[in-house]
Amino acid sequence: MQPTKIGVTQSTPIDRDRTERRAVLALAFGSAVWALATLSAVFFAARALGFIADLGFGFSIATLDTVAMPGFAVAAVVLGHLARRRIRTDQSHGDGYASAGLVLGYVALVGAPVLIVLVWVVAFFESGLCCYV
Repeated sequence: MQPTKIGVTQSTPIDRDRTERRAVLALAFGSAVWALATLSAVFFAARALGFIADLGFGFSIATLDTVAMPGFAVAAVVLGHLARRRIRTDQSHGDGYASAGLVLGYVALVGAPVLIVLVWVVAFFESGLCCYV
C-alpha cells in the first residue's frame, strides 16, 4: 500500500505479465514424482533382467521412493491449488502449469501406494531377506 497525497492508501499495481511461481513449482514437483518413479522402475527392471549387478542399494531406492514420492505429490497438489487461487484473483499467467502440476500430483497420490508396495516387494525378494528362516 502506498500513501497518496490525501492520506488515502492505494494498492500497488500487480505485474500481470509474470507467471505465478507456485504454478511452476507445482509442475516441477509433479514432474519430479514421475522422474523418481521412472528411475526406480528402470533400476529394478534392469536388476531383475540381469543387466546390472546387485549394487546393494535396492532398499535405499525403495526408501527414497517411500518418502519422496508422496511428499512431492502432496507438494504438487498444494502448490497447484495455491497457484490457481492466486491466478484467479490476480489474473496472472500459469494456469496450465498449475493444472498440470495438479494432475501429476493427484495421479501420483493414487499410484504411489501401488508403486511403493511393488518396489518394496521387489527389493525384499531381491535382497535375499525373504529366504532366511
